[in-house]
This record gives sequence, structure tokens and C-alpha cells, in this order.
Amino acid sequence: MHLALVTTTLQVLGQVVFDFELSIAQILISIATCAVIEIVVTFSRERTIAWPASAILTGNGIALILRTPGTEHGDWWSLNGWWVFVGCSVLAMASKYLIRRHGKHIFNPSNFALVLTFVLLGETRADPQVLWWGPLSVGLVIAFLVILAGSIAITRRVGQSDSALSFWVTFAAAVSVIAASGHAITARWHVGPIEGLDYWWLLVTSPEVLVFLFFMITDPKTAPRHRPAQVVYGTTIALLGALIIATQPGEFGTKVGILAGLVLICPFVALLDRRFETFPRPIHTARFASLAVLGLALIATALFLLGMAFTADAGGEVPLERRSEVSLDPSTLPEVSIAQDAVVSSVTLDEAMAEAMAMATAEDLMLEELALSTADAELAAAALSGTRLAQAETAIEAAGDTPPEAAQYTFDEMSATVIRTSSGPQVPPQLAIRVTGTVTRNGATEDLEATYTLVPVGGTFLITDAFDADGNPMGDRPGAAPGIEPATEPEDRAPGDNELDGLAFEDVTAQVGLDFEHSDRALFEGPAAASGGAAVGDYDGDGDPDVFLSRVGLPSLLLRNDAGRFTDVTAQSGLGVDTPLDGSTGALFADLTGDGILDLVVLGLRNTPDRLFIGQADHTFVPASGGWELPQRPNSADAIRYSAAVGDYDGDGRLDLFLAGGDPTAVEESTATAGGTCSPNSHADPGRSGEATDAAAQSLLLRNTGTGFEDRTADLGVDPATLVTMSARFADVNADTRPDLLLAGMLCTSKVLLNDGDGTFTDASGESDVARIHTAHASSVLDADGDGVLDWYLTGTAYPTESGDCPMEDPRWGCD
Repeated sequence: MHLALVTTTLQVLGQVVFDFELSIAQILISIATCAVIEIVVTFSRERTIAWPASAILTGNGIALILRTPGTEHGDWWSLNGWWVFVGCSVLAMASKYLIRRHGKHIFNPSNFALVLTFVLLGETRADPQVLWWGPLSVGLVIAFLVILAGSIAITRRVGQSDSALSFWVTFAAAVSVIAASGHAITARWHVGPIEGLDYWWLLVTSPEVLVFLFFMITDPKTAPRHRPAQVVYGTTIALLGALIIATQPGEFGTKVGILAGLVLICPFVALLDRRFETFPRPIHTARFASLAVLGLALIATALFLLGMAFTADAGGEVPLERRSEVSLDPSTLPEVSIAQDAVVSSVTLDEAMAEAMAMATAEDLMLEELALSTADAELAAAALSGTRLAQAETAIEAAGDTPPEAAQYTFDEMSATVIRTSSGPQVPPQLAIRVTGTVTRNGATEDLEATYTLVPVGGTFLITDAFDADGNPMGDRPGAAPGIEPATEPEDRAPGDNELDGLAFEDVTAQVGLDFEHSDRALFEGPAAASGGAAVGDYDGDGDPDVFLSRVGLPSLLLRNDAGRFTDVTAQSGLGVDTPLDGSTGALFADLTGDGILDLVVLGLRNTPDRLFIGQADHTFVPASGGWELPQRPNSADAIRYSAAVGDYDGDGRLDLFLAGGDPTAVEESTATAGGTCSPNSHADPGRSGEATDAAAQSLLLRNTGTGFEDRTADLGVDPATLVTMSARFADVNADTRPDLLLAGMLCTSKVLLNDGDGTFTDASGESDVARIHTAHASSVLDADGDGVLDWYLTGTAYPTESGDCPMEDPRWGCD
């Protein structure tokens, strides 16, 4: 009864005071799932219907900690991620009734299920409640009083006070060692890294840790019965948790690490009870104490070293003394406002802080311009940090002996705010200043509208990045009027006459670190001739495009762009598990899960599976699960998927996925081109016609439902068994605002599929010249002639002649 009262009170406070991102429906789903399972199991065993009190506590405990990203406070009946709550509850009850020893369950059901859920699903689908419940307030005091009063009553009643006390004392000591090492973490509610005393205080006083301490660790069904064993039990949980969290640079891993300590010790509780039934006899006390001191010293050393090695970037040494090299009159700045759309965080913006942020931003820009114009990288470090500093250093190096003239800024409006630069579930908030004004360089003045993100350092603020009015990163332009888009035409504009005169390219492949072997196969050795490739995307959000290189017969590589020099980070990114087998074909970066972080599609050659890797906030990738897995190809020697394309074809705001592929052997009966059009090959074997069905699952249209993929290939308007698609593009070619689908393929299978607006497509290929194209390998969409209408550019090895005649009797080669 005490435990039910405490958890229910905390749930009510969470909804009324702490703005828990949890709906009433999600709470009821957890409780109902556990209760139904308990009733069914009890009835099947005892033929009685009993009130499922224990199961209700388990379900409520799960709901108290489990969160699904995307749930908003106040949406009381949201079913967002309902299946996560159901699955976690099922896992809890399964562990209770299936993982047993001597008639008792081994694991605390809610703890076991929560840890397994977080590990399996990752932070994009499941997340523990944040460690920080808010600033000191009456509500927070009430929450602490409820937890402490309830815990003292419960732990004394069940005889687990030693477990609780030993855990907390040991955990507080261990976390102090980690904090002393300089370890820091980031959190989605905190501006900047959490380190030092703040890190220690957060962990030892967090309501979330106290709930874990008093209502999971002290569960009498899974905790030791004897007091000496309880001391060892609590101490061990604390040390195991500390060893894990010392390796975690983010709040998600820290929270899971704390919970995981209990899961790891539970299988050994019975052994602890037998081994430590009584306290050691005096004759053994000295030896036991000496061993304990040695063990604790070794663990403390390990914690210190791990804390140093695995930490969030807190920045390096900053030459703040050089900030005095510029002088700014505060009266030249406009009145600073505080934005009303600032995200919720640990920071409360006030007038004084807003003015300090605005003053520092203006100084930073002055210092940046002085550093660029004098090629002084150290001075740039006094004003900039992170992405902005890396861009400035690159600009200084590139300028060489001819640095640019310093620009002059004027500010019309300045507004202080707190923003998130992406929508990932663990993305921390950042202080920011929104500015409008002008910037003058080389006598030319242009409008300025930008948002500068800031990091507090030594009593001032440094600029870390810049975003334009649409929220897009400015890119590496600190030396070319930061905050101003280049005055150029769109990228899809074709060059004009004589515009490319004198243009030359220099091969810098080796210089930038991209000189990798593409394949271990001979040219034209089977399907390897048309495989392998690269994907480009800013997976780590630093403003620089990174490269994923897929290779044939060799492991794929993730190459991080470090200010123009590429570093192989495959192993630490989580992609190092890539088994070569036959190798990979196409690859694509895209935010398919909608969390603001790029995911990675990697398609396989023959025996290598097609895979989707979900991008994480810590710049790693995990294999897709829970409905996001890619459908696999049929078992055919020549069945290949070559590339992928994304587009929101159904207009629901989510990126849908098209996988381009086919089985050329099974489709080669339709490979001849004569008289300017594609027609059946006169040498085709009629007995092969049935093999085309093997290609049915090669080219796929996958609709993004928000929780996974739904196969909508049947809506393409063409038989996928007849396609050998090499390249696909979503583009609005008929200017009706709906993305159409352009398929460039081998063996006369190129298609123009127009979007009907109801989720289906119509094949309009007969109305275009694509019927004359025998083989197209790659394609691009651009307005080549500047008429405002998109054109389709294709490349390949087999096109009809100018007259349209191209017999193509042998489908493997081009025109005779």
C-alpha cells in the first residue's frame, strides 16, 4: 500500500508540476498489460481470480520511468509508442514467471524489462525519465518528502535499509571519483556539459535515482535476506553502475547504466545470501578489510581513468585574455529581448543574462573578423568554439598570405533564446542570439539575419555555430560574411555560355584522405561491375559533409570530415560490424525516423543483406529494429538492389523510401532496341519468362508510417517484376506540387511514374522518350535549360543512335 501511494503521488506530481512527457493512456496501458497477464497466469495456475496488486505496481513503475520520444505533456490520451509500453510490460511479466529459481523470480520485473527495452530499442524509441525534474520548487520539495518518507517506511518494513544505505553511500563516493576525473555528460534539458560538482549533485540527488534506489533495489523478492549480504549487494550495484556510467558521455547512457547495475547483480543474490549470511568473524576481519581496500582502490582508479577517457566535449583551453583586443560600446547595440519560444531547459533567461549574451556575441564577431583578417588562429579561439572555430581555422589556413578584409557589423535587433539545433531525443539545448542587421565587406553591404549558438566559458560566451533564417547551418563561411547566403543562383541552374572557361579541377583524393580501394574484384567480374558507391551527409551535425563508402568484397567505411580531412571512424560509429561477404552497392544518408539525426541505408551485393542503420545522438549507428528493417531480396544469384531514393510522395511530412534494383538475368527477354524503341529480344529464351517473378521484390516502394515501413510497391502502377532499376529520383516533373518517381534502368526498364495524389502512381513512360533508352545507370534532375521546368539527365552505356536505330541483339553491351 505504501509503495502504491508513493508511485501514484509521483505520477500525479509529474503531470501537474513536472510536465512529464507521459500520457494517462500510456500509464493505463502499462498497468493494464501487467494486470491482465497476472490475472490470466494466476487463473491458469490456481483457478482463482485475484486482485493483481503486484502487477499494478510493476506497470506503474514502468510508466514512472519509461518515455517514448515524441510524446508531449498535456496530450493526456496520446498513444504514441503504445507498443513500447506493451512490450516492456510483457517483458516484465515474462521475467517474473519464466525466469525463476527455487520458486522465486530472479530479476526485479520492471527493472529487467526497462533495461532490456532501452538497450534493444535505443534512445530514438525509448528513453528513461530525465534525471532533473526541475529547479527547486514547492513541488520538488513535496516529491522529495514523498520519496524519502515512503522509502524509509517501506525499507524498514521489508528489512532492506542496509541495501539502500550501502548503495547510496558507495554510489555517492564513486560518482565523486568520476566527477573528479573531469568527466562530463550532455543532457537534453541542460545547456552545455554537466561536470564537476554539478554532475555529482545531479546523480546523488536525482529523484529518478532515488526511485530506483528505494523501490527497485530494495524489492524483498529479489534482494538478499541477510544484512551482510545486503551491504555487499548494495555496494556492488553502486560500483557496477558507476563503472558503466563512467563510460557514458550522455544522459541516456548514464540513466541506463545506473539501472543496469541491478540487472547484473540479481543472478548472484542467492550466492550472496549463502556466502554472507553473517558478518565475518574477527579473525578474518583484517584480511577481509585489506582485500576490500585494495579492491576499492583498483575500482576507484578504473573509474577515474574511464571518466577521463569517455566524456562529453567540454572544450579546451580558451585564451580569454585576448578578448581585450577589441572594444565595443554597449550603447551601439539595440535593446535585447527574450524570445517567447525558448525551449524548456535548466536555464532561466533574464534581462541581465540576455544583455551579456548579446554583448558577447557582438564581441565574438568582431574578434572573428580581426582573427580572419590577421590570420590569427589563437585569437579566433578567444571568440569561437566547436563548428564555428573549425570553420575559421580552415578559412585562415586557406587564405594563406592573402587574408580577407575585416567585415563590419551593425545590429538592428537582438533576441536571446534557447534552441535545439535538431529534433533528436537526446539533443541538448543551446543558448542562442537571433540577430538582424547588416554586414559590410569590401564596400558591399548586405542584410544579416542569423541565429548564433553560444557556449558559456569563463564568464563570457563563445559562438559555436550559425544558422540562417530557415534554421539551416551557414556552412563553412566565416571568412565570407558569416550569416549571409552567397549571392549565387540555385545549385540546379545549368552554367551559361563561357561560364566554365578556364575551370580546372585538381585531384586531391590522397591529400584529403579519400584514397581507398573500391573493390577486390576484377573489372566486369559479375555484378561487381555495377556496384559500390558513396553516400554524403553530415551525420555528426558539425556542418561538414561526411562520406560513407560502400565497397565490393571489402568492408564499408564511414569517413568523418574533420575540416576538409577525412578520418576513418567506422569502428567507433557502430558500423564496424559490417561483414564484407560480397560487399555493398548503394548507400544513402536520410533522416527516416524523423528525429533530426541522419540514418544510413546500405544495400548489399548478392549474399550481403540490405540494412538500415539508425543514427544516434552520440554520432553512432545501430541496426534498425521494430518495423524499420529493410525487406530482404529473393534468393537469386543476380538479385541486386543498386541504390535508394527518398521523398515524401504521400505528403504526410515523413520521408518515404524507394529501393532500386532488379534481377537482370530474369528480365533480359525484354532487352532489344530496334527502330528507336525497346522491343522483345529475338534471342530471348521463352522458357525463362517465369523467372521474372523472382524480381518482384527487387524495386520496392516503402511508405514511412512514422514507426516503420509499409510496402506500397503495388501502388507504383507498373509490374516490379519487369524492372531493373539502377537509379531513382523523386521529383515534381509535371509541376503539380507532388513528387513523381523517375526510374533509370537497364534493359529498357526506365520509367516516368506520375504521382496521382492519392498514394498511387501512373506510368507515363509512353508519353516520353524513355522508351528509346536501353540502359541507363545513373540519373540526376535539374533545370538544365533554365525554363523553370525540371529536366532528367541520365548516363549509361547503351543508348539508341541519333536516328533511333539500335538493334541491341546482345543485351550485355551497347549499340553496335
